[in-house]
Amino acid sequence: MKYKILCLFLLLISCTKSQNNTEVYFSVNRGDNLSKVTQRLIDEKIIDDFKIFRLTAKLSGQSSKLKVGNYIIPPQSSYYDILKILSSGRDSGIRITIPEGFNSFDIAALLEKNNIISSNDFIKEISKPEYLIRYNIPSNSAQTLEGYLFPDTYNFSINSQPETVVKTMLLRFDKIITPDILTNLKEQNKTLHQLLTLASIVEKESGGNNEMGLIAGVYTKRLAIGMKMQADPTLIYALILENEYDGNIRYKHLRPPWPSPYNTYYTYGTPPGPIANPGKSALLASLSPEPTSYLYFVGKGDGTHIFSKTLVEHNLAVEQYQRKKQ
Repeated sequence: MKYKILCLFLLLISCTKSQNNTEVYFSVNRGDNLSKVTQRLIDEKIIDDFKIFRLTAKLSGQSSKLKVGNYIIPPQSSYYDILKILSSGRDSGIRITIPEGFNSFDIAALLEKNNIISSNDFIKEISKPEYLIRYNIPSNSAQTLEGYLFPDTYNFSINSQPETVVKTMLLRFDKIITPDILTNLKEQNKTLHQLLTLASIVEKESGGNNEMGLIAGVYTKRLAIGMKMQADPTLIYALILENEYDGNIRYKHLRPPWPSPYNTYYTYGTPPGPIANPGKSALLASLSPEPTSYLYFVGKGDGTHIFSKTLVEHNLAVEQYQRKKQ
């Protein structure tokens, strides 16, 4: 009987592999038992067989040995190896998701809140000249890595080194910016910095919806005809840089337009640099904007927009949806 159990166990650990093709992060939380952990492994598409995983845990003696912590599961791990990792107690750090459209100050606050790195240390690190030189960031920009800090899910240790955090994010960014993207930019006679700048505005204006291509098209058309972009998020970013933003745009910021190179109500063309860190969808939408005859758009309040060709149409749309808000 013991021989049969041993054979079954050996068969299980040799034939059952995880589904992930890359490293994935997984947390065992307080109060989690084997059933909860197994179900979440399935939900997160790391394993695909509830019964086999539980049986492997039982035969290996790991059923009650899972330890609270954050773990990294290598690609194609066996069920037995996953159980050993989750029972090791060797915490791999804190899993943190940086949302698309976060600016560098948002990221700094999030990292500090999770005890990964202080906000000041993060801002100092992303302002180092070595990074600015590496990515050819223009001297008239905010002189930080704004726009290059790719929004994604990361695993960091508590009290990480600033350099480690920033270089991890840049490594992810470098993987996103493929040779095809760089070739496309060269063919359009544009720089990566210009792409990131437009993409950051598109990201903030769209709220992550499927209108990104059209919004990018509107701004591209405005720029082509010499019209001001007049993007609210650029004004907000200008105010943030000057510690002037408290969550509200006030009359004094609008009349006359706030004098900042980042405020596209004040200047023509794009700002001197990104105003946030765009995700991949915004990057691709800005790389290939949707051709359009629209010049205006206004939010409907549900995350989508009404697009207009003329200022008269736009003003009517603004009145319609402003009235709905009241």
